[in-house]
Amino acid sequence: MSVQVLGQDLLRQECDRLARDLAEAEDPAAMAAAEPIRGAWRSLVPVRDGHYRDALTITWLKSVRKAGVGTGWDAGLPRDKQPFVYSKVLEFGDSDTPAQPSARPALKQARPAALEAGAVPLKARVKGRRPRRKP
Repeated sequence: MSVQVLGQDLLRQECDRLARDLAEAEDPAAMAAAEPIRGAWRSLVPVRDGHYRDALTITWLKSVRKAGVGTGWDAGLPRDKQPFVYSKVLEFGDSDTPAQPSARPALKQARPAALEAGAVPLKARVKGRRPRRKP
């Protein structure tokens, strides 16, 4: 008795296509996942620090293909007044200022929403896919 397995080529082609589809959806998924993190972070920044809160942005880090949430550079401010400098003092404290963390709690708080938001573009890319039939 012998068994012949059919469809291996089609299965391989479909797996390759799925991998390409998911790779194309990675960038939008990362950007979507960053939004809940930015929202949570903004909500946890102390109220009096509106400039820091408003400076929180989502940036695509092309060299590593990742989305980053953080403070941008304000061309109108000197380096020592930049939001990213102040954010470090708030997050970790210094000799004059006690720590008032917002980034780390935001990551913890937003993790479920970020995973959900990041899954949407991936699911959309895969949903409704049908295997291609050989002619």
